Amino acid sequence: MKLAKTLRYIVLVLLILVVLSSLATTGIFAKFTSSGTGNDSARVAKWSVDVTDELSPQTGQTISKSIDPSSPKEKFGFTATNTKNGAICETLTKYGVTVNVGQTLPQGVSIYINPDINDDPSTRIQGTPDPSNPNIIKFANTNWQFQPAVSSSQTLYLFFVMDSSCTATATISDISVVVNYEQAQS
Repeated sequence: MKLAKTLRYIVLVLLILVVLSSLATTGIFAKFTSSGTGNDSARVAKWSVDVTDELSPQTGQTISKSIDPSSPKEKFGFTATNTKNGAICETLTKYGVTVNVGQTLPQGVSIYINPDINDDPSTRIQGTPDPSNPNIIKFANTNWQFQPAVSSSQTLYLFFVMDSSCTATATISDISVVVNYEQAQS
């Protein structure tokens, strides 16, 4: 019993000493504080992208293409760029192309994108139909990107090709081409 009382007394004395030393230390360190003010500013990177096509500089229009067995290949050219109204995009930008053919492609007709106007087979890019709407075909390529703050553009050609099994003219109407830009990770 006497031991427990002594222990309580020792613990109480130690607790009081800890509190007193904390107060004393705080008072010493309080002399070494300082204050200051400042300001800063930040600028968000400029985002400038554009698309032009062979019809006009307006996008969102639809086109029609007719293909016949005597001339089984048609093309539609468009240019993606990382500048608009003289401003250059300041971020690493990648892009993809979405084509809505407006209808199911006729049997024997296929489409692909090629950066070569002469349609070099080694540079053809095949699209992937959207699972929810087969009339929408998405094209992607890891090389489709623009470096930050460097003005550049890429002309691409959407080719419509009729294979040898087709015997009649095929007309594809209400075709729309959309270039989707997004900021890329470095």
